[in-house]
Amino acid sequence: IKKVFFSTQDLDLRSKNKSKFILKNKNISVSSRLLKKEGKDFYESYFLQHSKNLPLIDAKIAISKDYYTINRKKRWITNIHSRKRSHVIRSTYNCLISTSKSINNDNSILNCRIEGLEKKCPDLVVIDRNLKLKKKLKLLENIKFRKILLVTCKNDKKKLSFFKKKGIIVILINQLNSIEDFKKLFFRLKKKYSRILVETGLEFINFLIKNKMIKNIYIFQSSYKLKNLGSNYASTKFIKKIKLKNQISVNLFGDKIFKEKV
Repeated sequence: IKKVFFSTQDLDLRSKNKSKFILKNKNISVSSRLLKKEGKDFYESYFLQHSKNLPLIDAKIAISKDYYTINRKKRWITNIHSRKRSHVIRSTYNCLISTSKSINNDNSILNCRIEGLEKKCPDLVVIDRNLKLKKKLKLLENIKFRKILLVTCKNDKKKLSFFKKKGIIVILINQLNSIEDFKKLFFRLKKKYSRILVETGLEFINFLIKNKMIKNIYIFQSSYKLKNLGSNYASTKFIKKIKLKNQISVNLFGDKIFKEKV
C-alpha cells in the first residue's frame, strides 16, 4: 500500500489520528478530506451522537400529487413499491417514533416486512401523553425482534399493567407539552439511539419542523391527485415549503421519493 485517502477525522479521542500516525510511520502517504461533503453526510448521525446536540432525527411522510396525506376511499396514498421501500428505509435506523393517534388511526405495525429484514426492525417509541393507545392493535399481537417503548404522562396503573404484560417498556414522565419537554425526551433517547425516524401524521411532523428538530425528511409522492377524495388532519404549509429537488433514483413505478434537508 502506497497511499491511503480518507474523508474526515474521527471525533472519538480514543482513535482520532492514530491510524494516520501508524501509516505515516510505515512511509505510507495519507491524504484527508476526500469527498468531504459526502463523508460528512454519511457520518452525520455519528457526529451528532458525539456532540452536545440532539441525535439525528429524520422523518417520513407520504403525499399525493396535490399534497394530501389521507385518501378517504383507500388506506394507502402510495403504491406497494413505495411501501416496500419504506421498510428498507426503516431498517437503516435504530429507533422509530410514532404517536398513539397515528397508530390507532392506521392500526399500523411499523416493522420491516421484507424477507431478510425481519430482524432489522428498529425499536419503536410511541408518544402517548394521555394513554390513548388501544388495547386491540396488530402492533401488540406479536412483538418480536425489537423493543416497544410507551412514553406517557398518565399513570393509569391498570392499563399500564396490561401493556407491560405484552412486553412493552413504559416510560412515565411528568409532562410532554413544550419544545423543551421533547428535547429532554430526545436527549434521553440519545443515550441509546443515534438514528431516529419519525413516522406520524402531519400534526407532529409540523411541530418538529417548526421547531427545527428534523434534519432530513423522506417524502413519498404518488403520481396522481386525490382532489375531493383527499384530506389532511393538519396544515401542509411546512411540507409545501420544502423544495422537492433531491429525488432518490429508484423505480417506484409512478411514485417518487425525495430525501430533503429541512
